[in-house]
Amino acid sequence: MIRISDSLKLASTKLRTRKVRLAVTLIVSSLLFSILFSGSLAVRGVVSSIEEFSKSGFGDRYITSAISANFGGDYTTLSDKEFIANAEALQKKINAEKKAEAAKLGLELDPSRETVLVNQGPGGGGPDKIADSSQPEVINLLNQKNSGKAEKLNDEFRAISSNYGAIATYRSVPHQLENNGSLNVLVDNKENYEYSNGQSDSGGVPDFNGVQSINTSWVSISDELLKPFLLDGQNFEAGADNSIPVVAPYTAAEEILGLKKLPDNASSKQKLERLKEVRSRAAGYNFEICIRNNSSNQRLELVKSQKNEALQNKDKKDYRAPALQFDYPKNACEDIVVTKDTRTADEKKTDAAWETFDRKFGKAEPTANKVKLRIVGINNDVETNFSFSASTIISSVLQSSLGPGWFSPDKAVKANETTAKIFPENSLGGDFRAAKTLYTEFSSSAQLKKFVDEQNCIPDFSNSVNINSFDPAENCKKAGQSSFYIASFGSNSAAIDEFERIFSRILLITALVISVIASFVMMGNIGRIIADSRRETAVFRAIGAKRIDISQIYLTYTAMIAVLIAGISFLIGAAFTAILHSRYSKEATLDALLAYNQKDLSKTFDLFGLNLTDISLICGLILLASLLAAAIALLGNIRRNPIKDMRDER
Repeated sequence: MIRISDSLKLASTKLRTRKVRLAVTLIVSSLLFSILFSGSLAVRGVVSSIEEFSKSGFGDRYITSAISANFGGDYTTLSDKEFIANAEALQKKINAEKKAEAAKLGLELDPSRETVLVNQGPGGGGPDKIADSSQPEVINLLNQKNSGKAEKLNDEFRAISSNYGAIATYRSVPHQLENNGSLNVLVDNKENYEYSNGQSDSGGVPDFNGVQSINTSWVSISDELLKPFLLDGQNFEAGADNSIPVVAPYTAAEEILGLKKLPDNASSKQKLERLKEVRSRAAGYNFEICIRNNSSNQRLELVKSQKNEALQNKDKKDYRAPALQFDYPKNACEDIVVTKDTRTADEKKTDAAWETFDRKFGKAEPTANKVKLRIVGINNDVETNFSFSASTIISSVLQSSLGPGWFSPDKAVKANETTAKIFPENSLGGDFRAAKTLYTEFSSSAQLKKFVDEQNCIPDFSNSVNINSFDPAENCKKAGQSSFYIASFGSNSAAIDEFERIFSRILLITALVISVIASFVMMGNIGRIIADSRRETAVFRAIGAKRIDISQIYLTYTAMIAVLIAGISFLIGAAFTAILHSRYSKEATLDALLAYNQKDLSKTFDLFGLNLTDISLICGLILLASLLAAAIALLGNIRRNPIKDMRDER
């Protein structure tokens, strides 16, 4: 039998022949397999980094969120015939009382002051009539009808989740202001009156991340879900100054601290320094918000209206300014001030009568209350960049978040007299006015996945006769599911576990496909080398070499090619991954530091990770593809008659 050292010498000699064909084979095959190496290195690097960062935040926790599947179900109630009848009866009663009171006060009741609780339906197959949910009287009727449902939903959710091994349950409640009430952050003790009705007057795109986002996204939540976002030295207790702890969006914290937003082209170093500055300065920082009710905002709107009217008519000589004129408050979160009053005695008497009339029929006294908040944590911002790029893909998996918005611990919120009113204890999950969210935590991704797969409500709308009266929750119960829409919350831990399993399968399938393609590419080169060496093979056979000896030479040659392909493809894949790492690692690091509230700001997010199992699999398939390419040509060659090959002049 030929010695291995001789096989190596002969095989290495063959590597120096047909260099162009060999180079093409190596390049094409290496490029194909480099796809596998770069995919493995990048994905494993991202997953490994997420696992490292996830030691903070929600990254290594398995939590689901749930809302009632009848979310928005009040729409059905508002168009229910019995509910409509009750609302119309109440509407008739109130208007009769208004008519009597107006006569008593010597006022002429204008139709615009009549109470309208029921409107015409939208048509197009919808209900003929629908109650107006913006009216306080309708809200009261809804609350009466929904009384007790909130706790019933809580108990139902706890019972279902406990059957799947839940280790804890939590909840969150969004703030609920009366219609056109508002929350405004006082920056430098100044109030932005542009948002006096809770919305921007400019009509532009809303700011999802700035200070005014509190107006739509302040949430009271269980303390346990806030712990990962607590800054060093902070706690969830109400302060001695009655300040309420809050986890604020990053950009909102910047505004509150008076920091100008960094330019879009800011370097990673600048962004990291800004993150350090915001965290250090924001921890324990006190600021105030102003909570205005609808009546107070209406008075601010009156000032706006008067100022706009005066501006539009400033050049008109016949313009008559209002007899009673107002201006904005002298100090933040106060009532507007009277700047001019030229009303007659009768006008003052009539205005006072209307004031008495409005108070009797539910118009509240204008109120504006300051509440002190204390930043105890920083939340990552809403992603508003919807472009498709490597950086946005990486950012999308960096989720260890509460979600967008402002969050305060429910214990501190309840302890404050003002905020306790805007975070009602028994808010009904599923009510479009206040969607309470319920959470449950599991100890493993398998438990979470089983819970979501089996209990997430997926209603069947195909058999619904009337979509307006369709009850998704009831439909799901009949199908053996819960009455909740359930999803993974706070992190991608369960999704990443599943992704790793899927990626391993995809890598294997892709590797097999590439191996088959590469084997055909290599077959051309190896087959040609074997064909060109027929006379040489015949000589070896003539001097006593056996078929197995001949095979050993060519298999050694094939193995050398496999080693070269493995080395080159790994280097190409590693180089490509290194470029990705160099380009996106710093940006991903900043996202991860914020998303996971990482205390160690020196930690880096790597996009390069070695996985020995993947590398062994790819190298094994490279060798297998090479041997497959050689086997077909070799089997035909060693079976040939050596005498015939020696005579063949080709």
